[in-house]
Parts: sequence; C-alpha cells; structure tokens
Amino acid sequence: MSTGEHFLSLSTMSQHKLATKLHDGDIYHGDCVTVMKALKEETVDICVTSPPYNAQKDYEKRQQSRDEFFEFQREWLREVYRLLKNGGKLFVNIGWWSGRREKRFFLPSKFIEIAESVGFKLTSWINWVKGSMRAPQAGRASGDIYGVSPFFSNGDEPVLYFVKGKRKHEDNKHENWYKWAKTPWVFPTSHSRGHPATFPVELPLRCILMTSIEGWTVLDPFGGSGTTAVAARRCKRRFILIEKEEKYCRLIDKNLSKEN
Repeated sequence: MSTGEHFLSLSTMSQHKLATKLHDGDIYHGDCVTVMKALKEETVDICVTSPPYNAQKDYEKRQQSRDEFFEFQREWLREVYRLLKNGGKLFVNIGWWSGRREKRFFLPSKFIEIAESVGFKLTSWINWVKGSMRAPQAGRASGDIYGVSPFFSNGDEPVLYFVKGKRKHEDNKHENWYKWAKTPWVFPTSHSRGHPATFPVELPLRCILMTSIEGWTVLDPFGGSGTTAVAARRCKRRFILIEKEEKYCRLIDKNLSKEN
C-alpha cells in the first residue's frame, strides 16, 4: 500500500498538516479525531495506544467532566473502528481510575462499555505488571498515613484487547508466542523518551508481534514520543501516528531517527 492511500483528500487535512512522511509510515500533527476522519476506511490492521486517562497527568491540560471524557472516548474509538479492517485488533493501555479522587470511577469497565457500543468485541484482558513480580513499580501510597484509611498504590495496569468483526488467522508464530500468550506481562516502565507517559516499547512490540505479520499497518492516535512507531519499525510493520502537540511530533522524529 502506498502512503497516499491513507488519504481521502489532502484538502480535508488543510488545518492538520502531515508532519512527516517516512518510508515505512506517516506522522500526523493534529487532533486525532479530525485527522482520522480524513483517512480512508479499512486501511489499518492493528491499533495500539495509551490514551489520556483524565487523571490529572502533566500532559493533560485540563480536567474533563465525566460526560466530556466519555464522549471523547466514543469519538476516537468510533474512528479507529472505521479505519480498522475486518478482523482488525485494538490494544488499549489505560489506568484503573479516572477523574478527581472524590468523584473518580473505575475506568476499565466504562471503557469496555463504550468500546462495545461502537462495535468492538473484548477478547482478552492483559495485566501489565510494571517492574518485576517481586518489586512492582508502584507510585507512592497516600491517604491516612500509618492509619486505617490508606489509598493503595497499583503496580500494574490493564491492557484491553478488542477485535473488530471475525478474528483473522495468519501464521505469525515466533519463539516467544506461547510465552507472551500468557499473562501477566512483566516489564518496567520507561521514562527515557522525553514524554511524561510511561509507555515502554516492549508493550506495543508484544501486541504487534502477537497479532500481525510483516507489512501490516499499525495505528496510534495518541503518538506521544513515538513508542508505537519504534516498535512497528522493529517489527517491520508500517505505522500511522497522530500527535496534537508539535513538540512531541519533533520528539517522534528524533526517536525514530535513532532507530535508523
């Protein structure tokens, strides 16, 4: 597939430029929903991403209301569903909780509900243990210090695995296939790529190798530092990345150039 086949029309992308066109993928600078609306349907094989949790992270500029947050999830999931081919896969790494502490809600159950309303089918739930089983990388505990009402700190996160339509069957067995087909997945977070989100290359790399073959196209609507593109390149897959912050588009270019 040529790069140009991802476009419906370049004119529809006028306010969201194609930041970088590479031999094995495209990086778009703009709002992910708007950009995806301009891409041709059923041109993507697999999507691997970690969207903002609405959990007051440094890169989230403002706290959304619950309704705003739910509607945004529905919008971008609807576009991913449209872009995926029949049998396409979606992996979403999210947190356990979203919203302010006094009004927070359990995120995975609500996310699954929204994804299934769009048309996706939940296939598996992967627990990602950060660090090691002996010493998981959990944040600081808080609450009633040394008292009876602590807030427990999680050293793991869920990775939700969805499929559009009927699953494809291709021969992609490799030496780690049976090992990675079992959960939990245990590996550390990463802070080395210049972005506050802890999204290590190992996570998208496993998702890609387990559910695709060489030459297929991988999408990440929340490009961040380009981790998914780095993993796709290492696996000899094409990639489409979308990132709304210009500084992170430059960071993606930088991180990909190291892979050359």
